[in-house]
This record gives sequence, C-alpha cells and structure tokens, in this order.
Amino acid sequence: MTPLDHDTAFELVDRLGHAYALLEEAASEIAGEVGVTSAELVALVVLVSIDAPLSQSDWGRLQGVTRQRAHVVANALVEKGLVERARSGREARVSLTAAGRGQARRLRASIGRAASRRLGALGADQVSQLHALLGTLVEALEATRNG
Repeated sequence: MTPLDHDTAFELVDRLGHAYALLEEAASEIAGEVGVTSAELVALVVLVSIDAPLSQSDWGRLQGVTRQRAHVVANALVEKGLVERARSGREARVSLTAAGRGQARRLRASIGRAASRRLGALGADQVSQLHALLGTLVEALEATRNG
C-alpha cells in the first residue's frame, strides 16, 4: 500500500472534520429538543447500537472520550433514569434502562432523518460508495491504533 503524501492526508482529515462538524450541529439540535446534551446523545446511541452492557472504559472509548468523562456522562444519564450502572468486579458496567432504550431509539431515528435530509443530494451509488469507504477508513484507523 502506498502511503499518502502529507498534504493529501491533511486535506482528508480536514474534510472529515468539516463533515463531522456539520452533522454534529444537527445532532446537537436534536439533543437539545429532547433534553439531553450532545455528549449524552452520543453515549445513548453507542449503548443502543451495541445493545449489551459495557464497561465504562469501553463505553468511553466508543464515544471517543476518557473513562473519567464517560463517568460524568453516566452520572447524568443515571440521574435522568436513562442508564443504570452495575459493578462487575473492579469495573462498573453501564446499560440502558427501558426508558433509556426508548429515548436512544427515538434519538437514533431523529438523527437518521436529519442526516438523510442533509445527505439527500447524494445518489444511491454515492451513498453506497461512501458507506464502504467509511467502513474501510474505520477499519484502517482501528488497525493502526491497535498495532
């Protein structure tokens, strides 16, 4: 595999960051409408996507935050009745309550609708290609992070 030149790599990261910022703006609006922060929204969507209890450190990693930040978010979500925490040995595991599962599904559907409107200019072939490329990108980033 030929390595990317630094300018091209920077441009890709810049475009991904810009796309993320635009989509995150929509997610923040949705979060505010239902009374959660954008960090809480991400945490809920991660839990509903995994659909199994997670250690706080794994949950934080999947959110892209530290274990300490995941703990703060967990406290807020426990207080709202959306997440429950259980000890498993030395580590706390988090899972959605029934109310949290319902809220997360509604949030996921709202985010999907908002993203669909924003990505509507793309054709079916472009969406398929983008989906495949993003999957490949995530796999490559995961592989370089762990190896």
